[in-house]
Amino acid sequence: TSLHLMNNYRQKLKNEAVEFIYLCTSNSSNEEEWKIRVAQLRIPGIHIFIDNKLNKQLLQLLSMREFYPTIAFFNINGDYQPDAFPQHSTPDNSEKIKKLLK
Repeated sequence: TSLHLMNNYRQKLKNEAVEFIYLCTSNSSNEEEWKIRVAQLRIPGIHIFIDNKLNKQLLQLLSMREFYPTIAFFNINGDYQPDAFPQHSTPDNSEKIKKLLK
């Protein structure tokens, strides 16, 4: 599951300068349900609720399809690194991420 995948990444990258940011779209939830779920799961990181318009803009900006979970990696300069997590792929890329952080 996506939760298991993210827990795996958090564990393997816990000593790295990585921040996990989670986006929830109004397409898959509403803000009240989202707040309850975030509180229940207690997942470390930054959690942001976005509407469908912003979601579509982000997907277009990053040349991504609407496929969830989607993982995106941005380096320390804010540059999107599309090869860090190829679309529709869930292999363990933690070693690749560690190399991108150096």
